[in-house]
Amino acid sequence: MFRNTGSDVPAECLNCGAALPDKGIGRPASYCSQACRQRAYRSRRSATAGQRAGRRAGAGAGNGTAPLRERAVPHLSSRQLQAWRGALEIQALLLPKLEAELREETGLTISEFDVLHQLWRAPGGVRRVGDLANDVLVTPGGITHLADRLVDRGLIERHRREGRQAVELSLTGAGGHQLRAAMNVVFAGVRTKFVDLLEPEEVELLAALWARLQAHYADGG
Repeated sequence: MFRNTGSDVPAECLNCGAALPDKGIGRPASYCSQACRQRAYRSRRSATAGQRAGRRAGAGAGNGTAPLRERAVPHLSSRQLQAWRGALEIQALLLPKLEAELREETGLTISEFDVLHQLWRAPGGVRRVGDLANDVLVTPGGITHLADRLVDRGLIERHRREGRQAVELSLTGAGGHQLRAAMNVVFAGVRTKFVDLLEPEEVELLAALWARLQAHYADGG
């Protein structure tokens, strides 16, 4: 996991395990992509979320720890800020919990699951690497590392059509089997940790709001 340099310099991404290039100069990389760096940051935040919650709850009991407080920010009201930060913070809290269950049951990471899931959703079960990078919200380099691992494990395969430069990916039979098992784990977790905590009309409202925002940016907004 570490380079043979006499120091703790990682040879693999500290989040997904992908091999890191040895640049030779400058500060060595610890993550294969910005997306992995952000996921690691979210995981660290989630790991201390319980501690932060305890400090907030205990602040009024005279334990001497001052709780964080909301402060005015430019352009947004307090409720607008809560609406925005809430989406980010819930994702940061839930994804590590879902990934922990997924790793235990299937050995997959959330990113690996998402690659398999997006290929399953793709028309004809085939997706170009560049398009898949947009689907799963990681960099093309990150997709390459994920694809390499999944190909090595026999879960996806590469295709290069004659006359086309773009590489395409598709699920293998083993990948489809693994995905079905993973969907049972992930979506059961989504049900208990998210859906069941909301009223049906709240779920409908959230789905409509996300669809409206997605349509806005899909149209170049």
